[in-house]
Amino acid sequence: MSYDSEFDRSLGKNEILRGYDSFKNVYIRSKVLEAGYLRCFLQIDNNFTSPQSLKVGFTVSKRKARKAFQRNRLKRLIKEAYRNEKHRLLHKENIKIIFTLSDSGVKSLNILFKYGFKLFSNNMHNVFDSINKDYTQS
Repeated sequence: MSYDSEFDRSLGKNEILRGYDSFKNVYIRSKVLEAGYLRCFLQIDNNFTSPQSLKVGFTVSKRKARKAFQRNRLKRLIKEAYRNEKHRLLHKENIKIIFTLSDSGVKSLNILFKYGFKLFSNNMHNVFDSINKDYTQS
């Protein structure tokens, strides 16, 4: 797999959404986008004062994946898909995003463990297209 050198494919600590209250605020004040196996909670905040204005979080609930190793594997796959596809997100200011497993993903955990990275990458691409389209319309 070749990587383009012009894109930053890292996921730094300053990009990760942390803390119970931060997640709670995004869940309450967000727009929900779904693409395949991913559900995305998107919050566009005009009062965001952090120097790094794009914050992202990853969750998989215990109700959707019962075993800890399953949840951790799915979160790693979603993070990797985000890390490789984030260059497609055009507008990165004042955004908080939480990615989680959708209900259709719960029904096909075995498929996700085998082909998860490719599936999540395709779904991530669709989510970013939706976000970019929302930004250009508003």
